[in-house]
Amino acid sequence: DHGVPVVVGTTGWYDRLAEVERMVAQAQGGLLWASNFSIGVNLLFRVNRYLATLMDDQQDQHVHIEEVHHVRKVDAPSGTAITLARDIDLKTRRYTGHVLVPAPFGPGQLEGQSGPGPVPIVVERTGDVTGEHSVIWTGPHDRITLRHEAFDRNGFALGAVRAAEWLVGRKGLYSMDDLLDHAWSTGATSRSDK
Repeated sequence: DHGVPVVVGTTGWYDRLAEVERMVAQAQGGLLWASNFSIGVNLLFRVNRYLATLMDDQQDQHVHIEEVHHVRKVDAPSGTAITLARDIDLKTRRYTGHVLVPAPFGPGQLEGQSGPGPVPIVVERTGDVTGEHSVIWTGPHDRITLRHEAFDRNGFALGAVRAAEWLVGRKGLYSMDDLLDHAWSTGATSRSDK
């Protein structure tokens, strides 16, 4: 109600996205939401969606996601892993939802879970790992792996700051895709470019 733009990085509320969009419009405010603010992770999201579209007709290729985080991380799977699975669900006809597979897993554990059906997400919590996410498509002759590894939390913070700076003066509901689309369409590459 005070015209302050809002950047939201929490997950678990996306089923109320339409309601939030109405509230933002009614308040004539701006809100940018993301399950992860790392620019690298958001590029992974884009490549994941593109690859899922290409792999949809490759019936001998099956997908699973692996994510590793530090032992203090409470949610499992992570919001980032859920976003990756959701995007595969949206871009393919044979995958719907996701299923949690605790690590370590044996070679046969993913059998029968690798499609069609839910996208298996293998979750591991160990040490001080900041975050690793892999999308793995496996077929009889090869494997394609998309992988992002965060070395520290600075990438998340820089992405959130960039999102907040970009949102100033904008009205409506936005995602990191909107920020990236704007950056590439205008050639804006630094945080201060609008």
